[in-house]
Amino acid sequence: MKTEFESMKKLIEKNSNEKIVESDKTKNTSYESYFFHFKSDNKKSTETISLLLKSKQKGVYYSLTASCQLEDNLETNMSIMLKCLNSFEEK
Repeated sequence: MKTEFESMKKLIEKNSNEKIVESDKTKNTSYESYFFHFKSDNKKSTETISLLLKSKQKGVYYSLTASCQLEDNLETNMSIMLKCLNSFEEK
């Protein structure tokens, strides 16, 4: 899982216009998971949270992402979206 996370991080740093604010392992989900927190500095600045979750199947991962524009009540909207991401359940 850590290898997948590091690989994804390198791809993001190389190819994304967004800046990674922080990223690490998280214990906020019931799955082994890592998170990325991004910010963009363009005309419509956004903040994005992305989770990389390990599934029950070997070699299968989920990537869940939520983003919000900075001027759209960021704290409230991001909090709601994080709760939604953390409620993810594999069927």
